[in-house]
Amino acid sequence: MSTARLAIRGVALNWLARVCTIAVAFVVTPILIGGLGNEAYGIWSIVISFGSYYSMADLGLHSAATKYIAQFEAVKDWESVNKVAVTSLSICVVLAMAVTSVILCLVAAFPLLFDTGTTNATTLRWVVALTGLSVVVAICGQVFGSVLLATKRFDLWNTLGVSSQILQAVLVVAAIANGRGLLAMAWIVLFVSVVRQCFACVFAKRALGQLSLSPRLFERKTARTLLVFGGLTVVQGAAQRVGKSAGTIIVGIILGPAAVTFYTISETLGNRALEVSNGIRSVLMPVASQLDAQSRRDDLEEAYFISHRVLLAVALAIATVFHVLGQSLIDLWIGPGYAPRAYPVLCAFAAVVVVHMPTVATRSILRGIGQVKALAKISLLDAALTLILGVVLVQYLGIVGMACAILLSKLTTAGVLIPVLACRTIGVSLDRYFRKALAPGVAAAIPGLVFALLARSLAPPTHIIHVLLQAACIALATAACMFFVCLNKPWRATALRSLIGKASST
Repeated sequence: MSTARLAIRGVALNWLARVCTIAVAFVVTPILIGGLGNEAYGIWSIVISFGSYYSMADLGLHSAATKYIAQFEAVKDWESVNKVAVTSLSICVVLAMAVTSVILCLVAAFPLLFDTGTTNATTLRWVVALTGLSVVVAICGQVFGSVLLATKRFDLWNTLGVSSQILQAVLVVAAIANGRGLLAMAWIVLFVSVVRQCFACVFAKRALGQLSLSPRLFERKTARTLLVFGGLTVVQGAAQRVGKSAGTIIVGIILGPAAVTFYTISETLGNRALEVSNGIRSVLMPVASQLDAQSRRDDLEEAYFISHRVLLAVALAIATVFHVLGQSLIDLWIGPGYAPRAYPVLCAFAAVVVVHMPTVATRSILRGIGQVKALAKISLLDAALTLILGVVLVQYLGIVGMACAILLSKLTTAGVLIPVLACRTIGVSLDRYFRKALAPGVAAAIPGLVFALLARSLAPPTHIIHVLLQAACIALATAACMFFVCLNKPWRATALRSLIGKASST
């Protein structure tokens, strides 16, 4: 199967999985807020946000292993594939032990760092410990996910992700319905993490029959290669981690856990929206690495333009939904008392989505062609700006200030620095970038915006189903226009063959 067809099929499967994940979060969030209360839900959000920082301790080995397994698998160098897998697994086990020691320190310090209200300190320590251990388990088993991505088994990867999300959601809802609290939820998160990694191991062996995890395959040279690439990659991930979780922590420290709930409602919607871009991100890095190794610069440039304008159109459609339907969405989804404080934050996150989402694909392409050092520097700037501006603006603007801080940092990095770096690296002029990447993406989003404005004026939503139907119509209008505006004729034909072929095969 051609590279283009594999890429399109992978993106389609990834997006389907993201829709399922977003749907699960959409259903579960109001149940958790109603069952736990604002204070306890705010504490849970803070505890979960620490998982993002724990996972950074893998030093980027997930991305590094994916890149090199894909590279060696393409030339059937099975010994090198297994060296990468075993070396990555060995390093991850050591790192997981280090993370465990950090978790133990946080267990002791958590009740001292945050105002936990009426929640028992011992219970909180157990919650922090169990959720932390779930991340430790994930770090140990992440090499199996790297195998699935490198071999382009997005069907197995997404089956694993969606099923684990649904299992966790069902168990959490059942626990809340039976009057259980934070401790039961923490046990569930740990249980699902263990189950997921067990199945990931089985799926990895199925995807790569030549996979061997013999300890004798550990190699120091491979370890150095993985750590250099991974170390720079994990710095790049700092901006995303900070944007997704630092806001919760800063708001919790300055304004208290109750304010976190209002912030988290909009933050969750914004972050779930950004996760849509992961459908392209996880596909592009191995594809870009392959194209660069084969010196296919024209195909690399085309992949850059197409991924950028598609994600820009998607981001503008999401921003349209947030701005036009956001207040009704929050009123009907969570409750009318939450919208006045949460909706302004959602509007700011809508702008973040528009600025940041298109460059997610760009970052993957740049990683695939080795620009990890430059990306690391930009990511450090992004993280620093988010933290500094967040601490300042939250004190003056409240929870909206945190969203504005994230937006300002993304405007600087994703809005300016990343496009400039990509154009210079790939060899594209800024004028060509505006014509080939930006203009088609904006044009594809116009029908969705027109529909949204007409629908709001003619038929204001009065039920959550109405909101979802209008959002779906905006998405369909944008998708239809995107298919013709953002894809040229050969790519449209390839997309149809890939999707029809997938449907017939299932």
